[in-house]
Amino acid sequence: MELERGEVELTCGNRVVDVSWSQFRRQLNLDPGQYKRDLRSFDRQFRCIYEPRGRKELLCQRGRNGEFARLPFRDDD
Repeated sequence: MELERGEVELTCGNRVVDVSWSQFRRQLNLDPGQYKRDLRSFDRQFRCIYEPRGRKELLCQRGRNGEFARLPFRDDD
């Protein structure tokens, strides 16, 4: 995982994707900018699942008990 240029770069299985910081703020109420120096803490705040169904979305959940939200992503360039 990396935080760069307003995007969170995540590895999901064998795929690397980029999700905008605004999606994390809007959908999960998490501000990636607060975790620039502590990626491990950021990683513990949520979990994401990639389901290859043709849509470019991850199912992400804040914590372990919250509802899943759909976060659009772009393939990493």
